[in-house]
Amino acid sequence: MDVYTTILKIPGLESFIETSAKSGGDVSAFANGTETEEGMKIAHQSECEFYSNLAPALDAPISKVFKTQLWTEKQKGCIHMEDLTRRGDFTSILGKYRKIFKHPDMSNCAYTQAYKDQKITPVIVHGYMHSENIMWEINENGDVQNNIGEIVDWHTIFEGSPMFGLARFLSICGSGVVRRQAEVFALDYYLECLIKEFNGDVSKVPYTAEQLKESYNYGFLTQIIGVVGGGIFMMETLKGVTQALSDAYFDEIVLKTLMVCEDGARLMKREMKDVFEKYSF
Repeated sequence: MDVYTTILKIPGLESFIETSAKSGGDVSAFANGTETEEGMKIAHQSECEFYSNLAPALDAPISKVFKTQLWTEKQKGCIHMEDLTRRGDFTSILGKYRKIFKHPDMSNCAYTQAYKDQKITPVIVHGYMHSENIMWEINENGDVQNNIGEIVDWHTIFEGSPMFGLARFLSICGSGVVRRQAEVFALDYYLECLIKEFNGDVSKVPYTAEQLKESYNYGFLTQIIGVVGGGIFMMETLKGVTQALSDAYFDEIVLKTLMVCEDGARLMKREMKDVFEKYSF
């Protein structure tokens, strides 16, 4: 008998509360916050709208969704989608600059205004691009391939700079060393890909290297707090391993976080000094 499974994705904060409690964090902000629940509702509605209205028109590796249900006063929402567990096995894996990261206007400007000031032609940004949301194809032997099979979790999509997606991907997915290596060539490679998409007509490419670099720097600053918080969550996945392995992972997480903070501090002293001075009061 063939067995076919699907996934029912129900929005909620239960896993965040559990992980935060285990790591000694304050869960009161999650447990009884009407504003937090309202934010989850907005995110869920956005993802439903994406799968219903935008996904069918995109030529992208997007998982199959059978039905979406909005979150109403009478019932929670859900997304009924294909089971991706057979396509890959992923283990769920921030002083001085605190004011700028907590300043609400900094985040609002970064996501909704900066790309306009930089004259960046906007695109649809995934908003939550990291390794757990990228499913790789596997062959008939179950071996992971180099091609992307699906990209999931489209609940934080927004219109903005493509560099915000790249900044999140590089800062969250790779080690500090890998990220710094990729930053040497990533923007030039992105431009090369765009030129190919426009059949070699450079005049049709809507960005310059200088625009992309400035936009990437802004996007990178917005990711620092996520790397720090992500490191805390990753430590919760190390149960059941030897102390030596746990120590090795801890050192890797600390180094990755340190390098992100160092690079962010460098930006705020140099290229992004105006942003730091504007939002650090």
